[in-house]
Amino acid sequence: MARKPILIVDDEPIVRESIGDWLKDAGYQVATAETGEQALEMVQKEDFGVVVLDVRLPGRTGLTVLKELKATKPRIKAIVITAYPTTEMSLEAMKLGAVDYLVKPIAPDDLERLIRETLGLVALEPTARVEVEVRPRPPVVEVVKVRKSLVITRESLKSMVERLA
Repeated sequence: MARKPILIVDDEPIVRESIGDWLKDAGYQVATAETGEQALEMVQKEDFGVVVLDVRLPGRTGLTVLKELKATKPRIKAIVITAYPTTEMSLEAMKLGAVDYLVKPIAPDDLERLIRETLGLVALEPTARVEVEVRPRPPVVEVVKVRKSLVITRESLKSMVERLA
């Protein structure tokens, strides 16, 4: 199964390029957006596996963009990043459905691990209803523990088999 692309949304070119290069080196397909408006347009056109979204963006804030993304595509996974963390902001991001909230500077290995785990969640989510045939269970066989000191005779074994039948 091919991996879904990742969208990096940050107004700082160095952050977009750095994260993008790290993820491309790790084998991911990456797209970038400078504004929340660009990100919203891109998400309507392409199915991204994960959106890495900065909180401070020109125009709409990252949290506003997250809310709009979740309204139009509830299954989308987002990782919120910021250089200006607050407890209130992290709680709001999680309440809006962010997978995680990371503080810049971001360790590339940590971000790649989190994206890999998040994409695993995307792959596990059901996309269509599947009909399952339910068959009756075979009879349960009673397990009998036998002590070493117990001698099983042909007659006792026969009576156990008859009880189970």
